[in-house]
Amino acid sequence: MLFSYGAAQYSPFLAGQSGEIQRGNRVLRWKIEAVFGTVAAPERNQSVGSNRVKKLPYIVITITLLLLSAGCGFQMRGAWTLPQVLSQTQISGSFSSQLYTNLQRNFTAASASLSSSKGASTATLRVYKDYINRRVLSVSERGKAAEYELYYIVEFDVTDAKGKVIVARQGLNLTRDYLYEVSSVISTDRQDRLLRVNLQKDMADLMMRRIQAQAK
Repeated sequence: MLFSYGAAQYSPFLAGQSGEIQRGNRVLRWKIEAVFGTVAAPERNQSVGSNRVKKLPYIVITITLLLLSAGCGFQMRGAWTLPQVLSQTQISGSFSSQLYTNLQRNFTAASASLSSSKGASTATLRVYKDYINRRVLSVSERGKAAEYELYYIVEFDVTDAKGKVIVARQGLNLTRDYLYEVSSVISTDRQDRLLRVNLQKDMADLMMRRIQAQAK
């Protein structure tokens, strides 16, 4: 059954249809949801010159697309895969509890474990630097700080149980900018804390992407 409006025709049986297209290592999944109804529109009566209202049908089609690609660089948070050599990884060095908690969550999502306790392990994630701070980006006419930049630096490497390098030593750097409002110091401080929390989560995700891409 087709629904007609003007020169266009629509099939209500399209609703709920879905499928996928495979192109190399990319999968495009789609789903159609259709919504039908009526909308009021004026229609001029030629004989009496008056306006009357008739109901015109309408259809809204929503197409949901999910693009999955292993090679496009996109990584949904929580969708991690790690090689078997990282199944039981020990973290060592100088690291914050926030970074450890976020990394541990990511390793668990990859069906692996990350522990700070000494014991039997298949690999070691060594953190050489875990540093977060802020610096002034701009000042006001009165010489007061008007804009800050939060910067977060982590340096790490990964080795297996025999000391062989799995992921070479490297440094990662993330930044976030925010305005400092003297009239709302409490809100600005809260914004600073929230940005730090988000930076730490983003850094853990960035480390996972590096490890996932480079670990063999």
